[in-house]
Amino acid sequence: MSYPDQNSQEPQVLPGYFSPAEAPPQAPPVPPPHYQAPHYQGPQMPGPLSPYVPPVMQYGAVDPLSLPYYRATFGQAMGQFFRKYATFSGRASRSEFWWVMLFMAGLFLAGAIVNALTRSDWVAGLYVMFMMATFVPSLALAVRRLHDANFSGGLLWLWLVPYVGFLIVLVMALLPANRQGARFDKVCGGQQPYGTAGSYGPPRY
Repeated sequence: MSYPDQNSQEPQVLPGYFSPAEAPPQAPPVPPPHYQAPHYQGPQMPGPLSPYVPPVMQYGAVDPLSLPYYRATFGQAMGQFFRKYATFSGRASRSEFWWVMLFMAGLFLAGAIVNALTRSDWVAGLYVMFMMATFVPSLALAVRRLHDANFSGGLLWLWLVPYVGFLIVLVMALLPANRQGARFDKVCGGQQPYGTAGSYGPPRY
């Protein structure tokens, strides 16, 4: 620690002190803290439950029941046969058609054998009841098979022509699939684009 000179005219400043002629350095101003009121959220009231809205199929989408099942097994063909009980639109593959026809023929043969062995009418009665129950799906299956070959389902009326009508329908049912038969598929409406008509007309048979 040094002491000021007694003979000096200027006052000596000790270390750590400021000269009277100089102002102490000022600290940079600190901005006042910004006060933000807390955001109070009241109790949230539960809103009404929205009803279930089923998914809307895309505009112009094909109904899955209209599509044929190619290379179907016996179980798959029988499942499609009863699932599309009265579906006359769409197509059916050859495997779908002939597995069902084979089942019908086998059932008729088995019923005839059992009826001949037992000589009872109840077997014939059961067979008639089964044929009545499967009459409509059999017609629908034949129509869809014609659609798959790109023929109109109205040609099934040729079955009523004596002698040759059955053979004509049989030959058409044996023909392979034709891509042009997709025109008989049922198209779902879905969401309509703006400016389109509201009716799509009946399905083509």
